[in-house]
Amino acid sequence: MLRALAMAVTPWAALAGTQKVARVIWIAAVGETARASILAALGRQGLVDGGNLSVRFERQEVQNDEARLREIVATQPDVIVVHGAPDVLRSITHDTPVVFYDYAVDPVQMGLVESFRRPGGNVTGTHVPWHEIQSKQWQLLKDFNPAMKVGGVVYATEDADAADPWAESHKKEMDKHRDLDAEARLLTERQLGIRIVDIKIPRTSTQAQIAEAVGRSGAEALLVDFPRTDGWLAFVKATRKPTCVYTFRATRAGMGIVGISFDADEGIDQSAERVARIIRGESPATIPIYIVRKYGVAVNARIARAAGIRIPPSVLLQAEEKYE
Repeated sequence: MLRALAMAVTPWAALAGTQKVARVIWIAAVGETARASILAALGRQGLVDGGNLSVRFERQEVQNDEARLREIVATQPDVIVVHGAPDVLRSITHDTPVVFYDYAVDPVQMGLVESFRRPGGNVTGTHVPWHEIQSKQWQLLKDFNPAMKVGGVVYATEDADAADPWAESHKKEMDKHRDLDAEARLLTERQLGIRIVDIKIPRTSTQAQIAEAVGRSGAEALLVDFPRTDGWLAFVKATRKPTCVYTFRATRAGMGIVGISFDADEGIDQSAERVARIIRGESPATIPIYIVRKYGVAVNARIARAAGIRIPPSVLLQAEEKYE
C-alpha cells in the first residue's frame, strides 16, 4: 500500500506524455521472474516501461562482448545497467552513465570508482561485500564442526567455456576477489582459529578425483566458490564434509548443504533508484555506491541426509529456506 501511494505522488508520474521516453539497456541473465522484479522496481521509481521508459534487456554475456557493447553505446541510451562486473564497458565509454549491481569485488580497489561516497566518473551502482559473507560462511561451517582446524575453498581451474561466457565472467571476477581478499581471509582465520586452503579442481573432475584433491588438502569443511564440475554433485552426496555455497539456487540444486544469498531485491531496488536519479538529471559521479547488507541462509536437508551430516540447530534457526 505504501509503495502504491509513493508511486501515486511521485513527480515521475508527470513525465508520461510530457518528456522524451528515457532509454535503458539492462544487461543481465534474467528470467521472467527477475524481469518482472526489475520492471516493478523501476515502476516504484515512477518509471514505466512502455510509458515514460523503454527498457531493453540484453543477455549477460554481452557484458564481455566489446563489439556488441560498442554498438549499444553508439545508440546513446540514457543509462546502461550491468549485473556484475562492468570492466569492459567502463573501458569503452566514460560518457554514457553506467549502473552496476551485485558487483562482488570492491569497486574502489579495482579502480572502477574513486570512492564509495563519490564515484567521480560515469559509473555508480551497488556492491555486495563478499568478504563479509565469506566470514559468515565459515562461521556456519564451524557450527557444523566446532573442532574444525582446516577449511577448503573449492573452485574449478578450467572454467573457460565458449558456450558459457557468464561462467567465464564470474570466474574472472572471483579470481580478482580472491587476490584482493587475502587480508579478510587472514582475519577470519584468526577469529575462528582455522586455516583456509585453496583446492583447485579441473572442471572435468570425477567424484573420485575431487575426493582425492580434498583429501590431500586436509580440509574438514568446504566453501564452494564455483561448483560447476562434472563430479561435484555426486561428491557432495558421498562425502561427510559440510559444504557451503554462495546462492540459494546452488543450495536447492544440491551443490552444498548450506548456502548464503544476498537479497537480490535490495540490489535491484537500489539499482532502479540510481537509474531514476540519473534520468532525473543527477550525475553518476555524485551518486554514492550502495552496499547491500541483507542476506539469507538456506539449507538442503535432503543432501545433508545423503551425506550423513546433521544440520546443527544453530544453523536451522538462521535458515530462511529449507529444501527437502
